[in-house]
Amino acid sequence: MRTEYNTAVRSAREATNWRRFQDAKRMYPNLEYIKSKAKEPRKTHAEWIGTILPIDHPWWNTHYPPSDWNCQCSVRQTDKPVTPVPDDGVIGNPLFRNNSGKTAEFVKLDEHPYIKHADKEAEKDVENFMKKQEIKMLKAWAKENLTKESTVHSDPKFNKQIEFSMKGISEFLNQPHRHYYEKNELIKDIIKVIQGAKYMGITHHKGRISHIFEIKIKGEKSWIIVNEENNGDVFLYSISDSDKVLIGIKK
Repeated sequence: MRTEYNTAVRSAREATNWRRFQDAKRMYPNLEYIKSKAKEPRKTHAEWIGTILPIDHPWWNTHYPPSDWNCQCSVRQTDKPVTPVPDDGVIGNPLFRNNSGKTAEFVKLDEHPYIKHADKEAEKDVENFMKKQEIKMLKAWAKENLTKESTVHSDPKFNKQIEFSMKGISEFLNQPHRHYYEKNELIKDIIKVIQGAKYMGITHHKGRISHIFEIKIKGEKSWIIVNEENNGDVFLYSISDSDKVLIGIKK
């Protein structure tokens, strides 16, 4: 489990870097595969050190780090001239023929032997496995990118700073929903999603104040819930596709 978590964190970090690379590719159009920080780098990966290719070159679809479990390889952005594509066939571990910046998967899930060879009787277990892996990936990304951020909704009726905690992010990701995967993908753009949501008002539940924001997922209404603590701090709490959250709401 620790190996999977470390790899998920690494993948999340590299996925974040990928988006940053894309933003700056007009000035620095290439990526360079650089030396691993591991004490004993894998020989195969060491052969890729110094490879420089355009950021949109297909080689990065299968060789973007991490390139194996606990891989510590990385890339950096550069404007140095490109080098020949390594004549190495394809990466050894099929799970890592993946670019987390493009797929938002910490490994290539459809190549996992448990998933790839599952029969119909195992479909439920496969789905649960995939959900767990997706949540791991998104939690790792959120920890790196979201927990230090905050946002204010544009509606003048709500002018409090919404903060993000791992507790609320976990509740959001684990919440059942008819569009489960699409709902979870929102976490990567949750600041913009909240800013563009319709503020519905306030509800009270067990002595706690909750603020409700309406959005649409695949054309259907859902409601983001943020809780207000006794000290006035406001945190993302969850999301629901049930209109029961609107019961007792005060605008």
